Amino acid sequence: MKRTISTLQMLAGSVLGRAAGLLLSVVAARLLGPVSFGVFGAGIALATVLQQWVTAGSAEALVRYAAVSSQNRRELVGAQLKGAVIATVCVSIGLICLVRFWRSPLANLLFGSDR
Repeated sequence: MKRTISTLQMLAGSVLGRAAGLLLSVVAARLLGPVSFGVFGAGIALATVLQQWVTAGSAEALVRYAAVSSQNRRELVGAQLKGAVIATVCVSIGLICLVRFWRSPLANLLFGSDR
């Protein structure tokens, strides 16, 4: 039996994801305080920009090539998903290393002091 996802289910998933993100932001702001939450927000902004750069057009390319080639759709989707996961993990590890090993120089560069 083939299962499809309706537009309503996609909308509900998107709304729930955004609500969870908002809740996380409110909790993080309360726990971290203004200065630390600002640093946290800068990190989230950097991660968001890098994630957009990493996946640059891959979803659009997948839609185009999957529409043209009906025989190997499953392989195309699998390859795109695998590539996106690998790229996201690599960017995440890079950000963790950046924060872990160069936090003082970065704080000095961004904020003018060691934090």
